[in-house]
Amino acid sequence: MWVEGVGGEVACEGVGGEVASEGVGGEVASEGVGGEVASEGVGGEVASEGVDGEVASEGVGGEVASEGVGGEVASEGVGGEVASEGVGGEVASEGVGGEVASEGVGGVCFLDKGEVHSQRQWLLLEMAQHYDTIFLFPLSKF
Repeated sequence: MWVEGVGGEVACEGVGGEVASEGVGGEVASEGVGGEVASEGVGGEVASEGVDGEVASEGVGGEVASEGVGGEVASEGVGGEVASEGVGGEVASEGVGGEVASEGVGGVCFLDKGEVHSQRQWLLLEMAQHYDTIFLFPLSKF
């Protein structure tokens, strides 16, 4: 598992070969390992197509709106940020514009505390249903 800022954004890679994401040129270009996810960032948005029916994602207005098929991934981008929900520790999520990087690994979720506000309290509630432990930390310390 690694978290690296690229062009002011965040690139995350999932454990278990499920999702490998990389921020390129201020866009989001992701490629799944093991045929799970194949994504390509176009025009600063995210246009993704799932392989083997795992993930079908579509970027709208520079945000990320994703819907998992088969219960693998359910993500929704709001206001140019990324709010992600990991099911079964399958998801590594990437923040657009350096807003959010959340990664679910083996039942543990990491979330940038600075991005939790009243508008997104539902995210914690959703995560609590899927993860044993939720760590809140500022990504700036990494």
